[in-house]
Amino acid sequence: MKRFWVSLFSLAVLLSGLANFSMPAHAQGLPPAPPALLGATPPPPPPPPPPPQELKVYYTANGQTLGPLNAEQLKAKIVAGEVGRQTLVWMEGMADWQAAATVAAVAPLLTTVPPQAKFDAAGYLVGTWEASESVPMAGMGPAQVTMSMTYRADGTAIGWGTMSSQTNFGPFTATISVQGTWTAEGKTDNSFVLTPNMQVTMSGSSGVPSVSTNTTPSLLTVIDRNTVSTPNGARSYRVGN
Repeated sequence: MKRFWVSLFSLAVLLSGLANFSMPAHAQGLPPAPPALLGATPPPPPPPPPPPQELKVYYTANGQTLGPLNAEQLKAKIVAGEVGRQTLVWMEGMADWQAAATVAAVAPLLTTVPPQAKFDAAGYLVGTWEASESVPMAGMGPAQVTMSMTYRADGTAIGWGTMSSQTNFGPFTATISVQGTWTAEGKTDNSFVLTPNMQVTMSGSSGVPSVSTNTTPSLLTVIDRNTVSTPNGARSYRVGN
């Protein structure tokens, strides 16, 4: 009987201990409480991050400084074609103006802008062109040359024209015919080099034709869709496609 009461008493003590037992926080899926510091209060939570700084971009156009533009305004200018990859821009903190495509805050906005198409010089030149200019001629003085040239898409060309000059022996007139091949290579978005390989036949009043070959490249500047100019200012005009 005594042993029974001892066992019963021990069981009662055990049950009493279980009633006061609680599982540790980590066993309940909760973080443990931070250790208490004597005389200290828990630190405050960190402040929220600062709001992103609004974009303020200046750009240049026709020698003028324009802006500042925020992101939405800048996107609108890009879509309208007023700001491109090579447009000079400036933002606070930059030492100098830079091309828009090289500025980290601006470059991502240019991703929707297609790269500028290379100037198709050969495609531009195909057609019939006329020109009239004064050309110095050795032993003859200046001669007025009028030419009509047709450049074909297959790289061949034909032309015809006249040359007239006043010499010591009286007026001189000759007809000119040209045939051969050509290439055109764009140099900038408004200029190209025309390289001919042409046989030039000139027939004068003497009746003996003079034949020569022209392979001299010439730099031409595009004035508009139907006009080109040489470095000395002589112009040719498109008269047919």
